[in-house]
Amino acid sequence: MIERLRLRAEHSRRVGGDAPLVTTVEEARALARGVAEGLAAASDQDRLLLLSSLHEVRAALDTRLSRLDADMSEGRARIAAVNRGLSAHSSYSNRMSPRGAGPRKG
Repeated sequence: MIERLRLRAEHSRRVGGDAPLVTTVEEARALARGVAEGLAAASDQDRLLLLSSLHEVRAALDTRLSRLDADMSEGRARIAAVNRGLSAHSSYSNRMSPRGAGPRKG
């Protein structure tokens, strides 16, 4: 289980954080349970190796989260620009039409 997660983390890091490590919440929970069970059942020496692999996973998750945060920031900036444009359009339309008469026609 941990090895599979480590391989996913390695792949995600190779593609700059574009590849997700998990695709659903259920998958993340199952992996977390598997990791916990694997660590609990491992010998002390194996536990150290597993923890080292988990460090690689954490690094990949950090990269992925940074990528997603950047994408979300870009999306928020686009939405803000659209909102400013709509607000300006609305303000302009309100100034150009007589009060109470509704939108001006042709």
